Amino acid sequence: FSGELVVLFSLPDGEIVDANTPADPAFDLPASSLIGKPLARLGLSRSERILAQLNADAERGEMPLHHET
Repeated sequence: FSGELVVLFSLPDGEIVDANTPADPAFDLPASSLIGKPLARLGLSRSERILAQLNADAERGEMPLHHET
């Protein structure tokens, strides 16, 4: 893993709609293969709770620039 920032964009339901190139080594998959998959399927611990918090923030009009996992 290169240590570069991995960025995943998802819809409110958790479906990944975009991923940057550093996601390749982080998930050992091409970033393009993540598109359409649910975040929860990636095996990220606490992903459902994090997604719920990010959605709640977005509903309040807040946009976090960084979310520590």
